[in-house]
Amino acid sequence: MRNRDHGAKARHGVFGGVLLLTAAGILVKVLGVIYKIPLSHILTDEGMGYFNSAYTVYAWLFVLSTAGLPTAISILVSEQISRGQLRAVKRLVSVSARIFLLVGLISTGLLLCFAGPVSALIGNADSRFAMIAVAPTLAFTALTGVLRGYWQGQGNMMPTALSQIAEAGIRLACGILFAQMALSRGLGLPMAAAASILGVSLGSAVSLLLLLPYRSSLPAPDASDSGPAPGLFRRVLAIAIPVSLAASVMNLMGILDLFLMIRRLSGSGMTVAQATAAYGNYSTLVLPLFHLPSVLVYPIVTSATPALSAARARRDRRAAAAVSDSVLRFGTVITAPIAAGFFCFAFPLLALLYPRSSALAGAPMLAVIAPAVVLSGLLTVSSGLLQVYGKANLTLWSMLAAVSVKGVLAFIGLANPALGALAAPLSTVAGYGMAVLINFALLIRYTAFVPRIAATVLAPLAAGVGAVGIGRLLYIPLQGLTGDPAAVLLCVAFSGMLYLLIILKTGILNRQDLLSVPFGARLLPLLIKFRLIRSSR
Repeated sequence: MRNRDHGAKARHGVFGGVLLLTAAGILVKVLGVIYKIPLSHILTDEGMGYFNSAYTVYAWLFVLSTAGLPTAISILVSEQISRGQLRAVKRLVSVSARIFLLVGLISTGLLLCFAGPVSALIGNADSRFAMIAVAPTLAFTALTGVLRGYWQGQGNMMPTALSQIAEAGIRLACGILFAQMALSRGLGLPMAAAASILGVSLGSAVSLLLLLPYRSSLPAPDASDSGPAPGLFRRVLAIAIPVSLAASVMNLMGILDLFLMIRRLSGSGMTVAQATAAYGNYSTLVLPLFHLPSVLVYPIVTSATPALSAARARRDRRAAAAVSDSVLRFGTVITAPIAAGFFCFAFPLLALLYPRSSALAGAPMLAVIAPAVVLSGLLTVSSGLLQVYGKANLTLWSMLAAVSVKGVLAFIGLANPALGALAAPLSTVAGYGMAVLINFALLIRYTAFVPRIAATVLAPLAAGVGAVGIGRLLYIPLQGLTGDPAAVLLCVAFSGMLYLLIILKTGILNRQDLLSVPFGARLLPLLIKFRLIRSSR
């Protein structure tokens, strides 16, 4: 009985847990962007090239080895708790911790041993110092994944949220401090980048330590507990491996930029230092902003999953299609104004945060990659829909196609002096576009849902472009009156309010859409009261 009570409490807290992890994810993303701002001033674009070369390799190894681990552990812990198999939970966590610690140590050893050859392969030999400095993080994150999955499986999202925030905070503070100390001692940019990335390793270690002291809310096993279920660890691998593989495929886009950008640019007339600086600028100024909106899209898919699953279980195609349309529309509603803002205000936005010379170099790349913000949101949503419809394995093909298109176009374009570094964001747009097209084709072919492109994609996209375009027209007059920073902020605020007014008053965003997302039911009466949305819809 007590196990059933525990399961009921866990299920009751799922929605609050999603909101907590969403808030933590947003804060971590913001801290990540904040981290890169002073660091780019300290290390310059060239130093950030060394830093991001190492971090990109680390991130891919992490995703490949353990990215699916928290999800797998969480699912199986929750499942065993609901069945009263508490000894199985203990055994699962114990075995997983030992196995994945070994995986993490092997990954660390591989990065330590091959840091030199890998850095030479990408055409950036001095990045090996930073690769060596970040290598221990792989061992820490392997254990962290097991523990986060364990707590999440109990419905307790607080340890994961706190550990993520602490990791990001320590990475920010120590990374900046260590970089300054290294440069003040005259160690040079490659060693300063290595010193800075030690903050990543230290943050991961502290994150792991914070997860250890939490006390489990599980009751002690009793006589009715039949003990560990056979084959449980094999099920961990069966869940974790596909998730990790799918994530690692998309991470290959970053790996392609790393392995192609420096080598191909340096072969087209740039020096290695110039190519490293171009990569550092792109990976520091452009990519963090490009990836930032994704943290707002993931919760939409998560919160709509129960309603979509329930509609499918009832075989209610109309309800399932309505929820799917709402999720797609919200994905575009969120990303459309951000993409338009990146395109219209690329230089003013970057100049608010980074040195003017870096902003001048990064602005064209941010403007070019802007359409991929919308495409990335649509890819996230369509992949989530395919997962709920039981076709998650098919998304691997769209991701492989995206990476292939990206790789071919980047390889050709980066060697063309007329395109130069712009080939990297251009190929990213093409890759994401291919993946979205394939996902939509898969939805139409293998599910009963046919996306309404005009209502869910084109209408919010037009509203976003229109609102931000009007804001951009006001920029020059305001710049003369208030100065550059204030003019940017005023135009962005005006565009945001105008966009919100357009999507609500025209019915692009309706009642059903709002009710399908967190806080929508609470926000709806307020919008009706101020006549921002029609009460009949």
